[in-house]
Amino acid sequence: MGTVYSVVTPLFEASDELWHYPFVKLMADGGGLPVQDPRTEQPWRQEGSQPPLYYALGALATFWIDTSDFAEVRWLNPHADIGVETADGNLNMVVHSERESFPYRGTALAVHIVRFLSVLMEAVTVLCTYLIALEVFPEQKTLAAGAAAFNAFVPMFLFISGSVNNDNPVIPLCSLTLLFLIRLVRGDKLGIGNWELGFCLLLGLVIGLGALSKASALGLIPLTALALALSAWQRRAESVLRRTAWFFGNFVTVLAVSFAVAGWWYLRNWLLYRDPLGLNTFVAIVGSRLSQPSLRQLLGEWEGFVKTFWGLFGGVNVAMEPAAYWVLNALAILGLVGLMIALGRALFSRFTFHVSRNDSSLVTRHTSLITHYSLLIILAWPIILFLALIRWTTITKASQGRLMFPAISAIAVLLALGWSQWVPRRHQRWLLGIVGGLMLVLAAVAPFRYIAPAYAKPVLLSEAELERIPHRLDAAFGGKARLLGYEANDEEVRPG
Repeated sequence: MGTVYSVVTPLFEASDELWHYPFVKLMADGGGLPVQDPRTEQPWRQEGSQPPLYYALGALATFWIDTSDFAEVRWLNPHADIGVETADGNLNMVVHSERESFPYRGTALAVHIVRFLSVLMEAVTVLCTYLIALEVFPEQKTLAAGAAAFNAFVPMFLFISGSVNNDNPVIPLCSLTLLFLIRLVRGDKLGIGNWELGFCLLLGLVIGLGALSKASALGLIPLTALALALSAWQRRAESVLRRTAWFFGNFVTVLAVSFAVAGWWYLRNWLLYRDPLGLNTFVAIVGSRLSQPSLRQLLGEWEGFVKTFWGLFGGVNVAMEPAAYWVLNALAILGLVGLMIALGRALFSRFTFHVSRNDSSLVTRHTSLITHYSLLIILAWPIILFLALIRWTTITKASQGRLMFPAISAIAVLLALGWSQWVPRRHQRWLLGIVGGLMLVLAAVAPFRYIAPAYAKPVLLSEAELERIPHRLDAAFGGKARLLGYEANDEEVRPG
């Protein structure tokens, strides 16, 4: 499905691909890392402030391709309505030509290779979602399949996965980290000999790679602290001092490995821009808000936030029909209400285990607490990411739901858990199958109903239609356009 989206979407008509790919090309051509200067217009614009792992991978995959036709393929449309849904249909961010046609060559070939690399990355995300659900609910493969189906068939997720965008590596890396942290809380050893040291080294490596892909992965650090704290809390046979030392020793190890992998990039930002995240230069290029937004203003952007989570294609200007958003929002509300029911039942079950004293109840209570801790980790990650996104939105206009995709595995598992509460266990297969089926149908229809028609070539008039023009003019305008004629049915016209 991701490959279908990558083929149907014209070049540079995906979210920010217009600026992400020039960063890839710069590295593929041996130009190194960009140095950002708000006073100079550069083809990668603000994306040159992003961590470089994704662009380096794209460069490794495409450095052998001659992309000298880049300027001709990336022919900017200065009148595009980027980020705005308008009736005039001026959607395309670039002017398209036969250079994009199959068989791909030059820049078109390079872009499609990087797009397919992105699809492979997001396939890992779907797998992680399935494994996360099984880790928390080992006996519920139906719930795991439902979560994976939701993850796979969110139209916007497929649209981003089929584009050149640095969200694509950070999303699976965050999902993989979430899987590791849940296994940590559950006491699984990951098949590592000296499992504590090996686990921390592996966890630090994955977080470091995430931080080298996008700064949003830095939110995994407090999540790791929470998971280690919960794991330390379960070591009740040891003294408080030993548990505290265990926590700090492992946390420092994770931080040290993460810094060894990604620290050089943030140190470079500090030396160049006096900002380890490089956000000051990023905002100077993309533009900051004129004033601190009020809560009312942020709530006013909620509709756009939700639409860009489900599917708002092109340059954030190609929308689905309102009915599609109504159905998806209704599914989300059902899942959230069901999730509250599930959490309420979990809290009640913990209370009942507290008042039980026989051995079998204590075993059940221990298993239940581990599940509660796992759910706490899954709940905490979207909250951490959302709070960071709110902070970022107060600085610059970034109210896009797709920026929550690093937490899409957690969101998918939580919604699947919520949906499963509405029917008895024996009927969950049918309910989750219906939800997954609806998502699949919408995801399969979207490229051909919304994306392809938005960029279809205009239909030329036939000879018969030309002959039927009542008032022929054939007026030329500087060799740029020719007015064939006109037809006026009304003597008086008004705006609209």
